[in-house]
Amino acid sequence: MAMNSPTAYLAIAIFVSLSSIFSTVTSDLTEINAPHLQTHQHCSNSDNSLACEIQEMKFKVARLELLSETTSQELYTKSLQIGNCDKKIEELSRTIHNLESDLSNLKDAPDYEEIIKLLEEQVRELEADVRRNDKNLHHLKVKAEDDKKSVELLASKVETMAKIVPELWFHVQKLEQACEVIERRTGELRRHLRNQKCSFFKFINKLPVRHYQKMVVPYTSKALHQLRRSASVAKKYHHQLQGFVKRKMERNESTAVLAGEELVFFLVSIVVVFPIILALRWLLSVFSLASSVVVFLLTFALRLLSLVPFLASAVAVFSIIFALR
Repeated sequence: MAMNSPTAYLAIAIFVSLSSIFSTVTSDLTEINAPHLQTHQHCSNSDNSLACEIQEMKFKVARLELLSETTSQELYTKSLQIGNCDKKIEELSRTIHNLESDLSNLKDAPDYEEIIKLLEEQVRELEADVRRNDKNLHHLKVKAEDDKKSVELLASKVETMAKIVPELWFHVQKLEQACEVIERRTGELRRHLRNQKCSFFKFINKLPVRHYQKMVVPYTSKALHQLRRSASVAKKYHHQLQGFVKRKMERNESTAVLAGEELVFFLVSIVVVFPIILALRWLLSVFSLASSVVVFLLTFALRLLSLVPFLASAVAVFSIIFALR
């Protein structure tokens, strides 16, 4: 089967080439005969018949030479085509032979049918995968179109917002300016109310500004100097009071164990701080300060000072426990 097929292909190719050559020759002969008839008609009308025949013969010879050249060229091209066809036929015969050998090997194999079934299953799986991929591709295209539409909508919204944002920002700046004006006016109103409520501030506000500055400025340095002196004196008397309390505690047997520096310091601090707390409360009640900041600071200081006795008692308890151990 593999040997008969190349010869058949070769015969078909030769037949096709000969038929094409025959058609070209017949066409050339018709072209040659046509002018021959014209020259014959022309020469029949003329007197010198021998000259006409010589011309006809020369014309035929030229036509035959041209025909021989064209036929030789066509034969050369056809021979090249036949050579190419022979090569292709040989290649096809080799591939057919290889396929036949592979097919015979597959037929001789014991699991030939199983291999075919597996290949068919693989083909079906590949077809299913192709269909699935087509569906996924279609869904992705639809999703891409939807996303494109949503992006266009968002872009239009962004454009509209970009047009609206400057106006909103202008209104926000106006509101901020209005809030600043309101805060400034409320601060002025609070200061005015504080000055109206507090008798001390009323007295200060009634004084002329220049006279008040002249009256206050010379005494600031004196006040600071007096504050430093009072702090140094308080520190001195605080140390003396610590020594006095410590000596009194050491004389008593029950308190001699507790006569430590920390406990003595806290006890003396309580003695010093308690009058300060009373003085601050008296100031709050007398001057009735309305400023929230001042009230907050004073109450915070009072709370810190009120925690001092509790801290002292806690330190005393811990010192007693460690002494008993």
